[in-house]
Amino acid sequence: MKSYRIHWIDIAKGICIISIVIGHVYHNSFIRTYALSFDVPMFFFLSGLCYRKPDDSIEYFINKIKRVVVPYFSFSLISILVFAVAGRIMPQISNIMNCSLEDNILVMLWGNSKPDVMKYNSPLWFLTCYFSVLVLAFIVEKIVDFLRNVRYVREIIIICLILIGGGDSTPSITLPWHLETAVSMLVWLELGITFKEKKLFDRSIKFKNVIIVIFLVVGALLGFINRDIIKTSLQVRQDIYGVHVLYYLGAFFGIMGFSLLSQRIGKNKILEYCGRNSLSILVVHKFPVLFFQELFPPLQKRLW
Repeated sequence: MKSYRIHWIDIAKGICIISIVIGHVYHNSFIRTYALSFDVPMFFFLSGLCYRKPDDSIEYFINKIKRVVVPYFSFSLISILVFAVAGRIMPQISNIMNCSLEDNILVMLWGNSKPDVMKYNSPLWFLTCYFSVLVLAFIVEKIVDFLRNVRYVREIIIICLILIGGGDSTPSITLPWHLETAVSMLVWLELGITFKEKKLFDRSIKFKNVIIVIFLVVGALLGFINRDIIKTSLQVRQDIYGVHVLYYLGAFFGIMGFSLLSQRIGKNKILEYCGRNSLSILVVHKFPVLFFQELFPPLQKRLW
């Protein structure tokens, strides 16, 4: 089949990866709080919109290993080696991260970045979590197909995942390859699949601008209220969600707002480029930040 790209989804991914980078590197409570309230859930939601049920299970997993697991190990090893060498050349780097080759390889194999142990390239946690989500989604979709005569079976599973994730996805649990985080993120991927199959976005282009603004404002307000309750920014990587009701509602409104905004934009070369290359941006953007922090110490107050 001839592959094609949907412009607005690329734009949404572009907005999403820019938000993730901002949330990772810019030390500003307002911008950081808003970005972290929706960015990672939105990535999984968009992945659900692009999800295609595999005809061949073996081919499916081979494809995901090539696209997710191989890049994870490749960029992990490169990052570990870079900082192992950099730690010897610039000892001050060792003050902000563990440059030990042996320790970091063990972290890489375990694939869980909590509690902040994947400092050689912490955004790589997303790849291990993403692979875990894809494995879980494969199982869920098999269950949905098996129970296809049961009405709203996927919606029931999503509700169950929300309830399970509230207790399983916590900072104190560190399962291999972020399995605990994957439970919560699977909610968004399955929601994306639901939107795709029910074609819920087919009529969304008719939404007025004021509706888009309402989605964005409500999502932001819920994110800030949640942040003020728990006295810290939400962080998917650390499984810090605050009040789960506020988290899910805030992320949902943010996702809807930016998805509708992306459809309204239609085409934008810069955002589409960022969206198409979101994986590359994700795995390399931490390098310049760390080095700029060391070369220009005043930036440490502004860069995370």
